[in-house]
Amino acid sequence: MSRALAWVVAYIDEFDPFKNGRAFDVAHGQRVTELATMLNSYVGLTGDRESENVRALLAEARRQQQNRALTDRIMHSPAEFVLFADLYAALKRLGHDDLHQREIIQRVIDAGYLDQVERVPHRMMDVRLTLEWGDFRHDWESLEALSRSSILPREPSALHLDESSLYSLTHVIMFLYGFGTRMGAASPLSDEQHARFAETLSMLLVVSAQEHHWDLLCELLLCWDCLRLAPTRIYRKAWDAFLEQQLPDGAFPGPERALASSNPAREADPSKRRELYFAHHYHTTLVAVIATAVHSSRDDLLLPPPRVAGAVPLVAHAASRTRRTTVFRRAQGWLSSQLDSVADESSDGDLRTDRACLEILVGAFVCGEALGEAGFVRDAASRVSCELNRSGNRAELRTIPPALAITGAAILQREQHPNAGLDALLATFAGVLARNLSTDALSDLEWSEKRVLLHQLGLHEEPARLSRDKLLAFADTVSPSSEYSLIDQLAIRVDSATACGTARVDLRPEDWWLPELLIGFANHRFRQHEYRRATRLLRTASALTGPNHPMLTQCRDFLLLHQDIEGTFGFFSPAQDDVVRHAAPGFSFDRDVRLPVTLDCLWALAECGGDDWRLFQSLPRVETSESIGTF
Repeated sequence: MSRALAWVVAYIDEFDPFKNGRAFDVAHGQRVTELATMLNSYVGLTGDRESENVRALLAEARRQQQNRALTDRIMHSPAEFVLFADLYAALKRLGHDDLHQREIIQRVIDAGYLDQVERVPHRMMDVRLTLEWGDFRHDWESLEALSRSSILPREPSALHLDESSLYSLTHVIMFLYGFGTRMGAASPLSDEQHARFAETLSMLLVVSAQEHHWDLLCELLLCWDCLRLAPTRIYRKAWDAFLEQQLPDGAFPGPERALASSNPAREADPSKRRELYFAHHYHTTLVAVIATAVHSSRDDLLLPPPRVAGAVPLVAHAASRTRRTTVFRRAQGWLSSQLDSVADESSDGDLRTDRACLEILVGAFVCGEALGEAGFVRDAASRVSCELNRSGNRAELRTIPPALAITGAAILQREQHPNAGLDALLATFAGVLARNLSTDALSDLEWSEKRVLLHQLGLHEEPARLSRDKLLAFADTVSPSSEYSLIDQLAIRVDSATACGTARVDLRPEDWWLPELLIGFANHRFRQHEYRRATRLLRTASALTGPNHPMLTQCRDFLLLHQDIEGTFGFFSPAQDDVVRHAAPGFSFDRDVRLPVTLDCLWALAECGGDDWRLFQSLPRVETSESIGTF
């Protein structure tokens, strides 16, 4: 905290809205207000009034208040009221009242200036906090009353909030609690809403860390502490991820994506480079000072984390209750149309057609299992068998992902349409893995999924599983800000420990942060519309929690929302033309994009839909032909 304050002092000249004679701009004027708010909150939380840094910052705030070119603007623009009233109120609370300024501000309040601007709820709360801090006469509703009309009690979803709405949400909380200085505020949330919002905030911590949006991550951590939410493992990991971003000079960076348009490193002029560097770091650094002060003021951080599984589930949306059958029936219709398309377009030895056939077959199987209907699966198996037999290229089948080939072979056998090439692959996989048994699950992670599949088909002994302790030891190295390669390694280890969802891992109450973290990662990927990664993480998390965990609800609803009327998932049309334009010859958007995404979404909905169904567990035992070689 002291290093961050020292950085602010080192860049104190950049807070001057008239630096080097520049014309006034609201964005530059706001910096003074933000500086004063930080100083007011920091002193109120820590009691530090005499340190060298505080005295330097206080002197600059007082200097700005004495600049009539700044403060007289209150008579020019009602919209700028908060800029000047905040500066006055902060200095008043720090023991430096200015009666002239007070009279002017009270005069414009009495004249009705505040009624000349239409404001959204969190901006009304901004004004109301200023009125409270400045001890002005007014007839505005309380902060608590204003918060009840804000986005907060509407139970926002981590999957749908855009950046602007996220900032609205954080500011509602920061203003309600006076940046940690009015902790007696009454939350507009009921006890049940409070528990659910803690889950939402946990997801947002992971999302903002994944996006490297350090400014939002800091504000969310500040909100967590203002709300006095329990110190969970995700919260602690998010704090660690944020504090790791502090630079040697004490600053904290803003959102990483902002550097794409204004990176100081690309600026040759030293003064402009300094200005850009300040602009990218100052806001996050100011919030970091407040957030760490609020965090340090908590006396409950040594308490054990709560068990996430005890949270109160959201009330199921109508779509969740009524659309399940419709979802799978629509998907059946589209998969059937894709079979027609494959039959029209296929040619001998077309690997992409063979793969598409197997994906359609597995999708049909998932739909049939979800609906309790066998007719469509039987028909799909017959047609897929014909297409694979027409292809007749056994060597090409070897390049199809092993799990897809194994699953497809099992379904075809169950429906009495075995394929010689796939059966030979089954024999090969089974023979090779049987000759290379491993009791060390950690060194066998690459083969874990294949061993689990073959075991379920009766072709392999039960594979070694990663222990709970080794799983959690690795998980502890994963941060909310980790790259996807590490997240994928975590998912692979969960697959080993749970045998791809076919075996139970007995998590202790203190371990429930792990599936919560995975669901947070899934939330981030869903927000990026990376459906395949998101659904993979969702299935992995549900293997730990079971299909009825309340934190799976919003992800399921998101998938339901994103099914097209035709039965596919994703709504990719805005990007379709560009993808097709740059694609290799033979590329098909339906076959190469929509089909695998639709299969993964159906798979996730079936496994996370509350019925305790698992694809691998539902596959029948099979027979194999003699091995044809080595894999």
